[in-house]
Amino acid sequence: MRRGAGFRYLCPVLFGDELEPPAAAADGEAVYVAGTRDLYVVDPEGRVTALERPELSRSTVLRLVASGGRVLALRLEGGVTDLRPLDGSPSIWSDPAIYDSITPQEPTLWLARSAGATGHVLQLGSDGSRLRTLDVPIDLGERISQVRSLGETLYLTLVESSGGRVVALPAGDAGAAEVLSGRSQISGPLSSGASTWMAADGVLYDCDLGGGEVLPRSTSEPVTAVLGVFTQTFATVRTSLLDLDDSGPGALRLDMAYLEPPDLALVPEGLRETCESEWLVLRADLEWVGAIPAPPVAEAGAGRPSTELHASRAGGGCSVGGRLPTAAGSAVLWLLVGALLARRPTR
Repeated sequence: MRRGAGFRYLCPVLFGDELEPPAAAADGEAVYVAGTRDLYVVDPEGRVTALERPELSRSTVLRLVASGGRVLALRLEGGVTDLRPLDGSPSIWSDPAIYDSITPQEPTLWLARSAGATGHVLQLGSDGSRLRTLDVPIDLGERISQVRSLGETLYLTLVESSGGRVVALPAGDAGAAEVLSGRSQISGPLSSGASTWMAADGVLYDCDLGGGEVLPRSTSEPVTAVLGVFTQTFATVRTSLLDLDDSGPGALRLDMAYLEPPDLALVPEGLRETCESEWLVLRADLEWVGAIPAPPVAEAGAGRPSTELHASRAGGGCSVGGRLPTAAGSAVLWLLVGALLARRPTR
């Protein structure tokens, strides 16, 4: 969560058992999180409130997305997928099939599901109306993780256990064309200004999709992902979040090495020990990847390191230049933690 010009760690245990519960924000104030047993809201001060809405907990919610100025939950219950606003209004769409992928692209939403060697793509309006349906051939075992329309071409990001690829579906009957393939990790494509970017296996790609060219961009550090949050576009580089614009990665917006420790005064007493342990595990992971120096070896009987020691090692509350929308700070952090964990080495 944002704290002044920096960021403070928000413990996942506040929402249940998952490290990366679905989270989204639409109004720049409240961040909604689908926890293990309930729907939660996080206010700008970092206070977490359970909303007593178990029907919108992780047991049914696949994703939370912001669209049309509100947050929508993509839910799966009883074999039926639906889209339910968090404001208490009825579902705007439902289907007796399992759609597990959703990509907001204002003013529409793209949903997708995989069934054998066929991918089913559905475009919805902000009111849930069906605008377009499309069936595309995919490989067995592939899942459509993203659908995005750029110009007159539809781009599908396909992932499976061994890797991923991006295919283009031009308007008309030209057929699918493979844009990028054989990558173990892939994200994008994502537009920023006049440029379109992808990241795969640590390489940032500058995509002239109209001309059919995908060119690697030289960067000083591996780029692990490209992300879109609200109207801003970012690149993750090691444990940092950087602006991404027409010229490539730019200003630093967030460095996880400078996260401040959790505010235990805002954590229920029964969860404080677990919360502190989660913080220390994150610090250990940051040490493992070389983002922060390891603390000195404790003397016999000294006990476990404290959060104060780790905070001082990280430079405490270092100010990070620039601004993000208030709620974007928390939403981005979920994404960035996910990017870090996805590439964390096995010990």
